[in-house]
Amino acid sequence: PGTGTTSHRPVTGAASPKGTATFKIRYAPNEIGYWTYQLISTNSAGTSRFAGQTFQCESLGSKGFIRKNGSNYLGFDDLEQYIPIGENMGWANNNPYLDYQKWVGKLANAKGNFIRLWTPAWGLGLEWKTGNGYQGLKKYQQTNSFYLDWLMDYCAQKGVYVQFCINHHGQVSSTVNANWADSPYNAANGGPCANTWDFFTNETAKKLHKNKLRYILARWGYSRNILSWELFNEVDWTDNYDTHHLDVLHWHDEMTTYLKQHDVNKHLITTSFSNTSIDSATWKLTNVDYTQTHLYIGAANIETNLSALSADYLKTYAKPTLNGEFGLDYTGAASNDPNGTHIHNAVWATAFSGAMGAGMTWWWDNYVEPQNLYHHFTGLATFVASVPLMRGNYQAATATVSGASMASSLSLSPSLGWGNIAAADIVIDSNGVAAPNSMHLGTYLYGSTWNTQFRQPPTFHVSYGSAGKFTLTTGDAVATAPNITITVDGKVVLTKDAIAKTSYSVDITAGSHVIKVDNLGTDWASIGEYNFDGVAITPLDVIVMQAADKTSAAGWVHNKSYNWKYLKETGTPDAVKRASITLSDLDKRMSLVEVQWVDCSTGTTLSLTKTSAVNGVLTFNAPDIVWDAAFMVRSIIEPVSEVANVSFPFKVYPNPLSGGALQIAYELSGEEDVRVEAFRLDGVKVGTIFAGRQGAGVQEVSWDARGEGISSGVYLIAINMNGGKGVRKLVIL
Repeated sequence: PGTGTTSHRPVTGAASPKGTATFKIRYAPNEIGYWTYQLISTNSAGTSRFAGQTFQCESLGSKGFIRKNGSNYLGFDDLEQYIPIGENMGWANNNPYLDYQKWVGKLANAKGNFIRLWTPAWGLGLEWKTGNGYQGLKKYQQTNSFYLDWLMDYCAQKGVYVQFCINHHGQVSSTVNANWADSPYNAANGGPCANTWDFFTNETAKKLHKNKLRYILARWGYSRNILSWELFNEVDWTDNYDTHHLDVLHWHDEMTTYLKQHDVNKHLITTSFSNTSIDSATWKLTNVDYTQTHLYIGAANIETNLSALSADYLKTYAKPTLNGEFGLDYTGAASNDPNGTHIHNAVWATAFSGAMGAGMTWWWDNYVEPQNLYHHFTGLATFVASVPLMRGNYQAATATVSGASMASSLSLSPSLGWGNIAAADIVIDSNGVAAPNSMHLGTYLYGSTWNTQFRQPPTFHVSYGSAGKFTLTTGDAVATAPNITITVDGKVVLTKDAIAKTSYSVDITAGSHVIKVDNLGTDWASIGEYNFDGVAITPLDVIVMQAADKTSAAGWVHNKSYNWKYLKETGTPDAVKRASITLSDLDKRMSLVEVQWVDCSTGTTLSLTKTSAVNGVLTFNAPDIVWDAAFMVRSIIEPVSEVANVSFPFKVYPNPLSGGALQIAYELSGEEDVRVEAFRLDGVKVGTIFAGRQGAGVQEVSWDARGEGISSGVYLIAINMNGGKGVRKLVIL
């Protein structure tokens, strides 16, 4: 049951009460047909049961709720994949109806499908200190609730899904974006908590919060357009987190358990931290469905850090992951990047990093909207709609680049925060990939006297294609008397006192070198960037995803110089020409391959060619790359006659298939590696029915085509094995 008032909204967008308060039930049926229900009311006077009622569900009109499925991606109940592409929309600046109608409408028109929504006191909050429409604890703000009713319906109309953030750090902080002084949980305002950290341990406070969760579930839990509940935004900014982090962990465990027990529609659950290297225990909780990262960094190629972060989280936690917030800095990017180049690069890089969707830019109201940057979502949304990331269980793969100039500039921006021990040795390969990646480079270069327990100066192993430079640029702050020392091949070539926001450069000759950076001064200096100008690397970044069966792949190719910083300081870079891409880990039985190149700004096809893979290795030419391009690689079944070219006989029945499972029967003379697959007539694979080793004798495998969402039409069922191959037509009614 959900409580609410009936409200109306005049053309000005202002909501006002109309009629009397009432109780309503919102329910999302998952089957067409007649439903029965009964209301049971329990209060201090006892329990009453009302007569049963019925309603008819004539059409679902929906793909269902969004679920996990064993891959790194999410999908709907109807098995269609869902790849989140969008931005934060934390709160309205003025009127919620007018603002969200404009923002969500523009996002949807650009094919975006995802927003991250906060519920703070200055936005669409539910409870707060009495005043400004709030009435304290357990008296939920009905005007804001009505706006949320409308927003959930509007998002459903526009095909946009919501990450619903329930709490933000300021509510439980007296130092960072402090709102604790006005919190209804504060004892000074009549609440149960004497200190901020009591919010996580006080039993009364926890019961009050569960009551709020119950209200949220009752009123909006019906919504298929809520992707997930986010329990907290950047909870590590709450007071004395370092001391009370175990209490925060236990609170998350208790609240996620409560949500799972009471949410009949089982929405996904997440939370968030500001520090990407913190609190692994919370991410490992069973009821936390996916991890989330937030990163603000002034890196020229911010997309490199974001994609590396996703890869790290996937490896560490084995759960889907999402970049929930990113930005160039904490004050906005309009002056540095008015055209949103870093947004474009970031959403493409994150979408192909293995993350469950594209990273979420933060500056929705003072950057994306006034600069009209929604168009950066269109090309990606168009492209991923044609890539079966979920069904194919795509995962990160590797590619190499050849043919392009091998002398370029590489920037590495550290991301590892305070109190973490950074990587000691970093090897940079010919693709410009650092191992370990830049997420393991320390933001702080610790000195030789204080904080030495964290001290681990980095050493870079790198090859220069021509004479160039190595440059270290300090960050926004330094502590007491730090000193920068740079050693090249064992020889000290620079030692200077460190000053904030200052660059320190040394000349580097062509060839392989070992470059060590140290701080022999008293205390730390922050590091903004390490730059290698003239290194022997390709000027292209290639981020590739590959299907689990290794018969298809998709990737993003980016001219590294086409970034916000280069554009601001130098202008448009030259095109990278005559480059070739090599994928080396494809299925060895692949031969004929289709390569499609796509324009990243629009999602339209640039070229479509056929080529051949040899023993699992495929090399194909890239177009001239000024900015970027995307590609898809698909195995094409060789055109064969259904009868004349069948070297291996097998049966496919029932055919036509009108319902139930398809059966494929064949006989093996000995032990064989067998692959049974289904293709459209144009050669696009729609499913792997069986892949594995089988012994001698009659074998039979089945395929629930309808259960996997295969539509009516004519298909090809193909068998490949050591002893032959065969193809049969299948008609699905």
